[in-house]
Amino acid sequence: MGLEQLESDSSIVGLITWTESPLCEQFEIGFETVQGAPATTPPDVRVQFIPTLQVIRVHLGSDGSVLHEQTVETALVDRLFVVHKLDGSTFVDFHLRQPVRARARVSNSPAKVVLDLQPGTGGFDGMAAIAGDVIMTSPSDGATTSTNIEVSGYAMSTTGAVTVIATADGRVVAEATIEVGGDSSEWSEYRTRLTLPVGTTTVFAGETSPVDGGLEGVTVAVEAR
Repeated sequence: MGLEQLESDSSIVGLITWTESPLCEQFEIGFETVQGAPATTPPDVRVQFIPTLQVIRVHLGSDGSVLHEQTVETALVDRLFVVHKLDGSTFVDFHLRQPVRARARVSNSPAKVVLDLQPGTGGFDGMAAIAGDVIMTSPSDGATTSTNIEVSGYAMSTTGAVTVIATADGRVVAEATIEVGGDSSEWSEYRTRLTLPVGTTTVFAGETSPVDGGLEGVTVAVEAR
């Protein structure tokens, strides 16, 4: 679902608030201008439901944010993250507690995106893996994949880079280092592709600890066929 705007002064994602009722949870995403004043016209918006992540993702044509993450803990939403994308824009990930039906709309003066969530049906195919300052959104733990996979997610990196390492039978079978934008206080997107051998492979994403040189991050196991 996309909501395009011809012109917008919404440079920064502002506060995200929500209200609850027995029938609906309503989230409002506010915006600011580059000068820090309330924006009047929202940016381009695209809403994506990703069942393999247990996530609703709201892509926004803004390049900054005053908020980086927030614990929600409503009946439908657990947490939300505001992420600096590789192209310089942002998205907001709503990590869900249960399946939902969603509707999004925009309004002006002040600029905001309104996301209405209601309980849905069915289940999830998987969920994002979270460990400390690293989140892996693809692949999901336990997933069956092809031998050519995308590894993606977001991290708060102290080094400005995320290292991805795939191991099978105790040996490294693929490795990549991805530079990420933003700073260590922002969630920044990472994305790369790896070629895996057939069989069970462990995929790690994270960085080297400045304290002891060990690896810190998130690990999932996949079955490549």
